[in-house]
Amino acid sequence: MPHTKRKRQRDSTKPEIIAGPGGNAYSSPEEAEKYGSISNQKIQAELTATAVQLMKTKGSIDGPGLWLELGCGSGFSTGAITRRNRFIVATDISLAMMDLIEDKGGIVDKVLMDMGKPWPLRPGIADTMLSISAAQWLIDEHGGDPDVTRRRFKELDSRIRTVGSPDVKVAGHTRGNCP
Repeated sequence: MPHTKRKRQRDSTKPEIIAGPGGNAYSSPEEAEKYGSISNQKIQAELTATAVQLMKTKGSIDGPGLWLELGCGSGFSTGAITRRNRFIVATDISLAMMDLIEDKGGIVDKVLMDMGKPWPLRPGIADTMLSISAAQWLIDEHGGDPDVTRRRFKELDSRIRTVGSPDVKVAGHTRGNCP
């Protein structure tokens, strides 16, 4: 019997699905505030905890070092990391989303950037990188074309290797259709 690939059903209740293609969907303060207050906070916290556990299997993440969060949004994961007394550089494409991080407290620097374009960061600075529910924008932005998606993720991998320290630990989560 031939094997057929099943198409994944998209969860139409997730904010990134509702917003449609492009990470700029939450660029207005009103939309950012909605995203920051919705019920996905619990889901984001669970995904962050799982990512941290995965990184621990690759070695200690409890020592000193700089964390880099790619696609911080309103700071759900940022808050979880700063509660561990870690210094984090939070990055996002939306200034309105990053403005919500101020309410979370902690030791945070913010960099406004598009993770799909060259990063304005020095090589080798990050010891740990985290990205929860952000990389799907690299897929959605181009309609999910598999060739474009593979190319975008290769570019992302190259940037991670450049900005990461030699023993950088990386974990993340994205929904569906990633290479």
